Amino acid sequence: MGATEAVPTAGIEQILFVDDEDTLVAMWQQLLGDLGYRVIATTKSSEALELFRNRPDQFDLVITDMTMPGMTGIDLSRKS
Repeated sequence: MGATEAVPTAGIEQILFVDDEDTLVAMWQQLLGDLGYRVIATTKSSEALELFRNRPDQFDLVITDMTMPGMTGIDLSRKS
């Protein structure tokens, strides 16, 4: 994709976004939402795990920080 080409804005999938930094969560939720994705975001890995376990079919993609307090992204993906 060249520097002058527009980014497609046709995302329809739902994403679970997990990061322990509020600023990053807000930024990525806005950015991905602007691209058309439905984003559920949280700063708590335990909350993300509960959301995913309750409705695993609800999410098309999970994006997680790898270094979070309490549960790392690797631990979160293993427990899902």
